[in-house]
Amino acid sequence: MHYTASVKHTSSISFACTIIVAVIAGFFIVQKQTATRIEHLLASPAITDQLAGISLAKQIPFTSLVALLHPILEKHTDASVAAQQLLVRTAFAEHRLQELEMLAIDKGLLDSAKWWKINPKRKPRHQIKTETPIAASLNFLAWYVDFEAPPPLDTLVELPIRDRDGSVLLAVLAIEKFATREQLRVISEHWILDYDVDRKKAAILFAALLRRENKFPHVQNSELFTLQSICEDANFSLAWRTLHNPDGTINPDIALAGMISNQEKFFPLLVETAKENTWKHPEHPIAIAMRFAPEIAERIPIDLLKNDESRTKWWALFTCGLLLEGR
Repeated sequence: MHYTASVKHTSSISFACTIIVAVIAGFFIVQKQTATRIEHLLASPAITDQLAGISLAKQIPFTSLVALLHPILEKHTDASVAAQQLLVRTAFAEHRLQELEMLAIDKGLLDSAKWWKINPKRKPRHQIKTETPIAASLNFLAWYVDFEAPPPLDTLVELPIRDRDGSVLLAVLAIEKFATREQLRVISEHWILDYDVDRKKAAILFAALLRRENKFPHVQNSELFTLQSICEDANFSLAWRTLHNPDGTINPDIALAGMISNQEKFFPLLVETAKENTWKHPEHPIAIAMRFAPEIAERIPIDLLKNDESRTKWWALFTCGLLLEGR
């Protein structure tokens, strides 16, 4: 019996070792296949293939990544932009930013990464004077970004919530910031039954921000119907299709709904449209950025929001912050 037990024990160990060896071998085979596929995609003349290869290469160490991506860095394509971004992100993670100096990396991107490397801390906000017209009537913006102390919530919700372009974005973000979840739920349930279209819009967005599975009352108004459809089903595709106003500018309320429905897809769109100045008011995309990536936005100096030129720097730092966090 002792001999039989020993044989069984030995067989069990042998079987376990076989399984372990097979798993390890399988892992290396998969790794080799992935590496071969990445090389094949990066060597393709098609930009879509190159982008797919870059996406697969996200876990490759910096030194190997440089060798892989170097050939496409200077081609001035979407793939070269993606390659630069991946190299910067990897170099940042491995504390090797200085080694990017000799590569074809966009100077603004590299400078932004170096700025984040110093680990800037959040600074208390203070009032600033803007050189571009941000109307004094924008109380909701002032309260939202802590330029001024807000009135009590009871007063806040009685104020007109329509902005200069007809949106309710700033009021929604300000009220959400200063209300508890329960207060926001009550406001949403009350306003969805209001006759005022602006309050109905706000109610829909409040419910979406609360991540509630609401079924809203049927409406005839096309704007309300679109907003409801995006928020009820987290329908990013509908948000993307209806994002622009007839004049080509961005609809802030649809943009907020789009961000709620899918942050991963909407963040690049938010940054792109902000840089292209397709918003009527530049503070609107910044307010959305502050709401959905506060840990990044709050570390960027508020003084950079003074004018068009410095706002470009703000967005460069914000974009780089998203990149370095893998968002």
